[in-house]
Amino acid sequence: MANPEFFHVYKTGPLTIVGFQGKHLSEPRSVDECLDRLLALVGSDVCQLLVVDLAEVGVVSSWVLGILASVQQQGIEVHIYHAADDMQGVLKTTHLDALLDVREGLDHIE
Repeated sequence: MANPEFFHVYKTGPLTIVGFQGKHLSEPRSVDECLDRLLALVGSDVCQLLVVDLAEVGVVSSWVLGILASVQQQGIEVHIYHAADDMQGVLKTTHLDALLDVREGLDHIE
């Protein structure tokens, strides 16, 4: 498989901001590669807070949520922004909204 772009990187450092792209998020076979790339990104810059913008994503596969939970378990706080209504329902049903901080807009990020 070619190296697909799973996410855009908007900012790196203690506050790292990424935006996922919907076109590659439906392929569960990509989970390991995506996780490796995300962990390399947040690990290389001493990231303390990962902000994930889902504005370009309509539906997110469960494996993506697993990746974000794995990042959180590495000790990095994860905030999710612009989750679609269906996604917010999935986060509540799976109780991942208690683990991952789900927010509305990016206005108050510094």
